[in-house]
Amino acid sequence: MKTKFTLWLDLSERKTLLICVKTLMFFMLFFGTISCVYAQYVGTRIINGVEFWLYNYDGEDLSAIACASSVVPARVTIPAEIKISENSNIDGTYPVIEVIHPMNYNGAFEGCTSLRTIVIKNSHIHSEAFKNCTNLYSVDWERAPEQTAVESSTFMGCTSLKIVHLPNEVGFIGSQAFQGCSSLENITMPNITYIAEGTFEGCSSLRELVFPSSLNSLWGLAFSGCTGLRVIYCYAEEPPSVNYDSFNGVDVSNVLLVIPDNAVWKYKRHSIWKEFKIETATNICSAKDDAHSAMETYDLSGHQLNSEQKGINILRMSDGTTRKVLVK
Repeated sequence: MKTKFTLWLDLSERKTLLICVKTLMFFMLFFGTISCVYAQYVGTRIINGVEFWLYNYDGEDLSAIACASSVVPARVTIPAEIKISENSNIDGTYPVIEVIHPMNYNGAFEGCTSLRTIVIKNSHIHSEAFKNCTNLYSVDWERAPEQTAVESSTFMGCTSLKIVHLPNEVGFIGSQAFQGCSSLENITMPNITYIAEGTFEGCSSLRELVFPSSLNSLWGLAFSGCTGLRVIYCYAEEPPSVNYDSFNGVDVSNVLLVIPDNAVWKYKRHSIWKEFKIETATNICSAKDDAHSAMETYDLSGHQLNSEQKGINILRMSDGTTRKVLVK
């Protein structure tokens, strides 16, 4: 029985064509029938500091990829699609499917120190895309076309990065994706399943993490060197698997782990999670009224605060008791 393959090939250069012919011969020899779909490069356009490479797939489907132009502004938006209306044979609507370097594949915006804010509407992001963008402050990745990942080293070395929002379609964060992002304070990852090796290594400004119920596994050195970490909200009823060095260099005995009420014994019996300060959500007050009779406010490290801060605060009440209060 013969197997049918569909190959997506870029035939815009002679070298690529020769490679494709050899590839076709190999598959035909070992696997039989092949159905080919080729990508024809039709042009490049620069829009608001982003270079878009335009492709026509098999004469029917249009798409574009995005990378840095020679001059990148402080704020960049990768749109879901671009429209070409030039009264030419390339006119049409091109979905922007990937943020990728057209020659090297990786490093689409690598080293763009002018970049401060990036908004991605509906595209995949390839490895090292924003590596060493040392002035990048925030990332708002709104959607992806399908299930995807933050690939390895995507934001490595972005030392000014503070705020990251990942879309629901991201289920995996690759190795070293945020390694060395020493200013990172806030990351939203609503549907993460796996966090790979060294993903957040050296993110020393991270104080608070929220793990969704979908989280299954933290790999080695995932949060190594996250010395500022104070609280983790974990919604997984089954304790995620975690390596012995996932929190290397972090004093986990001072990190509050807030878990579902029905999961206490599972976490307390776990060889690693049991080392955290485990609390259930019902043991932490969320009512703002508790603060009215508070005499003093402290953070989880015991440092006195002038006012309440986002996250968990420790209040010393007028009757001498203390309460933990969640401030949203």
